[in-house]
Amino acid sequence: MSFIRAVFVCVTAVLAVTEVSTAQSGVVAEPVPSNRQIKFSVGPSFGYNVGHTTYDFAIGVPGAASGEIAYLRSELEFPVDQFMAGGAVRLQSFLGDVEDWSLMLSGLISANNPGGTMTDIDWVRVVDGYGGTFSHTESSSEGSNLIVNFQFTKRLVGRTRHSIGVAAGFRYQRIRQDIDNFAGWQVPYYQPTPTRVEFEVNNVPALEYRVTYVMPMAGLHLVLRPSRAVSVDARALYALTMADDFDDHLLRNKEATADGRGSGFVGSLRADWLLRERAPGSRPFIGVEAEVVTLTVEGDQKQVWYDDEVVQGEVIVPRGTVYSGLPHDFISTQYRVGLRFGFRF
Repeated sequence: MSFIRAVFVCVTAVLAVTEVSTAQSGVVAEPVPSNRQIKFSVGPSFGYNVGHTTYDFAIGVPGAASGEIAYLRSELEFPVDQFMAGGAVRLQSFLGDVEDWSLMLSGLISANNPGGTMTDIDWVRVVDGYGGTFSHTESSSEGSNLIVNFQFTKRLVGRTRHSIGVAAGFRYQRIRQDIDNFAGWQVPYYQPTPTRVEFEVNNVPALEYRVTYVMPMAGLHLVLRPSRAVSVDARALYALTMADDFDDHLLRNKEATADGRGSGFVGSLRADWLLRERAPGSRPFIGVEAEVVTLTVEGDQKQVWYDDEVVQGEVIVPRGTVYSGLPHDFISTQYRVGLRFGFRF
């Protein structure tokens, strides 16, 4: 429930800033005019999402003896190149031609499996032994991507069709990916004479990954209305970012879980065009939109072997082995462009 409290704080801050800004300007808040209008919009939206979500963990082992691991690092990068489909509902309050405040709830879900290549790279440094990359694999993946976005905006400055204000809300994203085809190479660093081995494996479940991002956010909101039929909406938001993930390395009989907190940025640009009224009280619209999301989260990871990890008949990690407190970073950059249409009532 922490993200709900954070969203409440963001919305409260927006309202407080509005009141303080009015008081400091010495201007008496204008009464609600008789021409205030409430508009409701609803419609589907479609788009294409590109980018990646990555997790990276690294650990050093001080005082490692000869032949022991002194440093270990792993980086997994998952593509999120997918077609997205969903819809949005929006409530707007206008004072004349000026948007005074708005509420928006939207949702998108992937319509296909991720494009691009999932990569898994591991590094190791052994005291008096091997040092460098010991595993590099590339895979295709199957999975889904769900995005839910809620935002509130409030005008601060602007008595014409153009205005500047603030926005607050939260963004929820859940990504699921499963890997069962992979190819690459490994170096068995634990052997006396490590030799690179190449391989390709198909139709063998290898990895299941789930990651969730919750982003309470607040920032600036700009509205430009060059005409009564055309509007441009731009937003730049800072986000407190909370993340957690689950990784099941099926071939190694190992589960890893992690969570953490960090920060992110959400920027969006949308342009809508109202068409001629088709029925009394309703007008169709079409629009285009673009969004960029970046985030960095630092956390801790816990790894648990639920069965022996066996390599060439040799148990290298026994069942029940647990490592915790491993430094774990979440990193993601995503871009989306889309088309939307619907009706405004």
